Amino acid sequence: MIKKLDINTKDNNKLLNNVVIGTSNYINFSNRKLPGNIVPVSISGDGGSGAGFRGLSFKKLAPSLDLYTYYKNNPDKLTNEELIEYYIKEYFNHRLKNSNGNEIIEALKSKFGGNLVLLCYEDIFEFCHRRLVADFISITNNIEIPELIFYPNGNVLFQEAKDYKPQIKKLIKRNYK
Repeated sequence: MIKKLDINTKDNNKLLNNVVIGTSNYINFSNRKLPGNIVPVSISGDGGSGAGFRGLSFKKLAPSLDLYTYYKNNPDKLTNEELIEYYIKEYFNHRLKNSNGNEIIEALKSKFGGNLVLLCYEDIFEFCHRRLVADFISITNNIEIPELIFYPNGNVLFQEAKDYKPQIKKLIKRNYK
């Protein structure tokens, strides 16, 4: 489902006062006029340089190079579903397990302020770790972090993203008994 973000509505003004307001990818984000005071922050290992992004980055949320390489090359020939499950578990164990959503939000807020859009490479309809981060923060802070589509004319739309909360909730439950 796609819904237009109108920064003049009460609900969306509230959204724009969050630390993390959404996720997106570099291609969707490049050369776009941004509404309000939205701050793009890369969470990929190279800071988005491969896509020509020259903005802020928070590499502490990037997947390890080993995990990224394993996922891209799929040396064990896992099915797509198995590969995503493996990635979710490994990413959780590597980046999220010893943290909580509040710690991530506070680290982002202290470094960059608010109204952040977390960026990475994958298309909005492909699996990506930015949605794992968003869903983890959503679960632990009871907020929603939508996928955003930015248009050259300044319009911003919400795009319904794949929900990885059930898998993350299982990992949280298993690790915090």
